[in-house]
Amino acid sequence: MKRLGVIGTWLLIGLGVCLPEARALTPDEIRNEIRSQMSQRHPGPPGPFWERLGSEALPVIRQMYQETKSSYEKSWLIDGLSHFSDPSVGELLRSDAEKEQNSVMKKKLLSAFVESQGDAALEFIEPHLSSNDPHIRKALARAIRDHVSPAKAGPVLARFRANEKEDWVARVLDEKPDPTLLKRKRPDSVEAAPAQAQNGAKNGVQTPLKPLSEKELAGEWRGIEVGPKRSGNVKVVFSKVEDPKAPKWKVEWTVPGKPKKTYLQPEFEWSTFQTGQDHWLEIRIKQEDTVFLSRKPGRK
Repeated sequence: MKRLGVIGTWLLIGLGVCLPEARALTPDEIRNEIRSQMSQRHPGPPGPFWERLGSEALPVIRQMYQETKSSYEKSWLIDGLSHFSDPSVGELLRSDAEKEQNSVMKKKLLSAFVESQGDAALEFIEPHLSSNDPHIRKALARAIRDHVSPAKAGPVLARFRANEKEDWVARVLDEKPDPTLLKRKRPDSVEAAPAQAQNGAKNGVQTPLKPLSEKELAGEWRGIEVGPKRSGNVKVVFSKVEDPKAPKWKVEWTVPGKPKKTYLQPEFEWSTFQTGQDHWLEIRIKQEDTVFLSRKPGRK
């Protein structure tokens, strides 16, 4: 097994496997954590970053958002706010979306409003599905699909599909969320599951996963890539090249709609690690400063 990567480290911390009795962070510590992550110029936080900060982070995130003039920082903090379902968050996002003139920020604010408020967002959001900006229409259709209950979203998205003139926008409804991504647990509504209900638990104690063998590690992984040029879903085929002089690993990297890229060691670094339920693979393409992260369930 290789070293534990930076993103992997954050995921382990986020899933609570490093400190079994972690204390709540102070407001200053929360602010410093957020500042530290933003300074690394990632397009978004690695893993369940906002969940790890807990419900105490909401006042800090809101204050930082209202203080900053940086679009980059605002984008980060809007993402943080979207993780909270508090009605005051919804009112802040809705109000700023109404005033925002920049189409990119307006799209992010409206999408975050849906993510935060779920079903309660529909009355305000549905008229924006007729926006003149097709990127806003697509983003909101995706947000409604992913964050509103099917019973409420169904009629709204049916009307959207019937009225949408751009095929590339309407096709968002045919996409399926990547199953390898972590399911969000809101910091303001997380409830601990009983020990006996956890997969793989015996007498309230989680039995550790066995590390993946090279044979199990090889194959197709689907996950997300994060880099300076783009971020999004990607498929990777990870395989071993049997070289008598020095066996090495190969990566075939496929982004939807783009030619496949192939990398051989030492063009990339890789690491694997385990959480309570899953196996993780992290690959960093050195020259492009791009990271791929994916997980495979370790338990059925």
